[in-house]
Amino acid sequence: MDQEKLNSPKLFQEDQDQGKARSSTPRGRDYSSETLQQIILKALKCFGAGALAKFLFAMIQNRLRLLKVLKNSQPILRFALMTAGFSFLYKITRYLMERSDIKVGRDLQVFVASMVASLALHLADPKDMNLLKLLIFPRALESIWALLEEKGLVKPISNGSFYLNSFAVTLVVYFYVHEPFNLESSITRSVNSYVNMIPGEKHIWSAFTNIMLRNIKNSYPYTHNLG
Repeated sequence: MDQEKLNSPKLFQEDQDQGKARSSTPRGRDYSSETLQQIILKALKCFGAGALAKFLFAMIQNRLRLLKVLKNSQPILRFALMTAGFSFLYKITRYLMERSDIKVGRDLQVFVASMVASLALHLADPKDMNLLKLLIFPRALESIWALLEEKGLVKPISNGSFYLNSFAVTLVVYFYVHEPFNLESSITRSVNSYVNMIPGEKHIWSAFTNIMLRNIKNSYPYTHNLG
């Protein structure tokens, strides 16, 4: 009876479905088949994406004043060069390590390539590190979701990392608007640098958050030590 169950088509199909679900988890990319032309093209795409991201954030910062953004275009160029350099240095390091006689594990390759790629951070304006944090935040969440799937802690679902990103961003926005004292100061500073509120808006926002803080203290006088 047990042997019949093991050989049943239904059980075989279930095993196949589970294998497909596990294979949907992002795995390490094989750079042995990557060409130098593909690496350069990817870096150019990252240059364009970085320039567009920085331009849009600059437009938000300057309240859609295009001429002011164009007059100070150097930070846009530096940020685009940083994103292109980050992509190129990472991929070219993996590319060279795959083709060298030095045989190392994938994890060590990623570690070394990431250290080399981090040199590109010096190309960007130091003030843009906050923007970089905002762009890396979703990727970090995607990595967490992939790790949870790989360890079997969550069931693989379609667009799972997208739902996790949406939930996390919603939480950050909620806490920033209603309870900024519950956020890490670095996150608050990053959002503040791009919200760019005028003095009147800052006054209203500060008054609103103080009211929220006072209400929480009044509701939970013994369980919250919020200063």
